[in-house]
Amino acid sequence: MPRQSGKGSKKPKKAKTSTSSQSFRSSLPKAQNLTAAGTKRPPPYRDVRPRRPDPSKPSAPKPSQKPEPPKLVIRVDALVEALPQRTMQELQGQWLNCLRLLGDASKGKRQAARKFRAAVLFEWERRCKLALSDPDYFDWPSTQADLGDRSQRFDTWNQEGVLKYMGYEVGRTKGLADHSRREILDAVFSSVLPPVNSPDYVKKWGLPGSAPRLERLANELARFARNAKRNRTADYSAAVADWEADLKYLHRMYYIGKFRFGWPSIG
Repeated sequence: MPRQSGKGSKKPKKAKTSTSSQSFRSSLPKAQNLTAAGTKRPPPYRDVRPRRPDPSKPSAPKPSQKPEPPKLVIRVDALVEALPQRTMQELQGQWLNCLRLLGDASKGKRQAARKFRAAVLFEWERRCKLALSDPDYFDWPSTQADLGDRSQRFDTWNQEGVLKYMGYEVGRTKGLADHSRREILDAVFSSVLPPVNSPDYVKKWGLPGSAPRLERLANELARFARNAKRNRTADYSAAVADWEADLKYLHRMYYIGKFRFGWPSIG
């Protein structure tokens, strides 16, 4: 006979069905991404390697788009077009800004500065030719100046000279960096000078790239250095060092093997 269980005997427990939790999970959005335990299923493996183009199918032609010119170049073109209307004082300021960009700017800005440098030298050449053919031109800073306004006469540059006008500065206080000073010296030797002072003053500098031009340039720097050494009221040692270094630069770059005039002593 089957054994009847007493009061103390335990009945086997039946497994509870989780129909309520399963129905709750199935009602959730994206329930197919969940496992039976309620955790997120791992995403299926997908091959993310780029597909190689099929050589049998012709590739779609790429649209031809011209690259837009940099904004800096557009601005330089506008500045170049306006050069004939600038006064000599305005040209001087733009020239000095150009020298700063040549030494301190990024590659793109240096290229734009080179373009503007050439345009300023060309404008000075145009004005110098006009001035030498018409000495009265030296009374005016620009051919576009108002004939009724004599407040900007050309004789305001008489005390400065061509080196001062082109921004050549030495010394510890206002002195330019080596590369900026030599940019100016290269331009003074190789280019037509700006029409400062008088026609006679410009003619005494000789033609660009000639022996008289280099001799005048070297003698100017040597004269500055001699005068500074005679001055006992202030310390001009930094300025003298710059002048003598620039004389060595001109001697090395333009004199050796090309000219035979007496080079000024810098001892």
